[in-house]
Amino acid sequence: MRHLSTILKIGIAVALITWMVKTGRLDPANLASAFRRWDLLLATAALFYCQIIITGSRWHMLLRSQGIRLPFRDTMALNFIGTLFNTVIPGAVGGDVMKGYYLSRRAPGQRSLAITTLLVDRVLGLMALLVMPLIAAAWNMDLVLRSKALRAVMILAAAGLFAGVAGFFLALMLGNRLLAMLDRLDRFRPAQVLRKVLWAIVQYRNHAATIAAGLALGMLNHLLGIYAFLLCARSISDADLNLQQCLLVVPLGLVTTAIPISPAGVGVGQAAFFTLFALIPGLTGQLGSEACTVYQFVMVAVFLTGFGAYVFYRDEAAATTAVSATTTEPAA
Repeated sequence: MRHLSTILKIGIAVALITWMVKTGRLDPANLASAFRRWDLLLATAALFYCQIIITGSRWHMLLRSQGIRLPFRDTMALNFIGTLFNTVIPGAVGGDVMKGYYLSRRAPGQRSLAITTLLVDRVLGLMALLVMPLIAAAWNMDLVLRSKALRAVMILAAAGLFAGVAGFFLALMLGNRLLAMLDRLDRFRPAQVLRKVLWAIVQYRNHAATIAAGLALGMLNHLLGIYAFLLCARSISDADLNLQQCLLVVPLGLVTTAIPISPAGVGVGQAAFFTLFALIPGLTGQLGSEACTVYQFVMVAVFLTGFGAYVFYRDEAAATTAVSATTTEPAA
């Protein structure tokens, strides 16, 4: 069943790309010309490596805030492994699953805390990504007000951000009450799992500075990603595209690539960026879809270097020196 799901996702990606080429939304000749701009593509690759370091640093900070003392080099190695598996086995054994597997072996007494850092890391990253187009909307208010479609997209981004922030802080503020309610359902396995996850989230109540720093790192990370997309677009066309415009639409396109429909968002991302770029006066949907293709090509090339971390990573199962047991998990 797992292999069938992967084959289906690859099939969707191939079908979407084929359809976009046949309908003129993707021009293979334009894509080929992009690879003559090696200076821009190498700069894009460098930005991707910076992103991996930033996200690894944010995760390391979240781990330390929960008393999990994993060496920084190990955190970075696991982060590289995660990016690798997000690329080669999308939706089947994702990068977070692999990171969680290795981390649970390194912190056997604090598995709930350790695994929840991955969830919190994802939430902070998504909230930071949704903040970017809202900031850009204020910067491009005249353009947003003139476009009904852009207004609708911004409203969706604001609603997603509000839901994420509200859900996270409700879990923090009402966590103890919810835990008490779950105690009454403790004989059910799903309630036990949810109780452990919620308990781990509540531990961040006393780490507001860590959460704020995580959001700041997330915004820096996405800013680099948006600039990388701009470089990819410039490798294809001399169109009058600037960072201000990219801040408005690129974050929303990147959100769609995270949906586990196709490998690394291939096909889905092209369709999304075609639609989003077509909303900006002076730009074309074709530029958006082609820039997305170049962006994904460089991204996959960088992420595949995670094979080195995967091959050479030494899994120290149940390494007591890796953990500072400052918090006791609730019993199952």
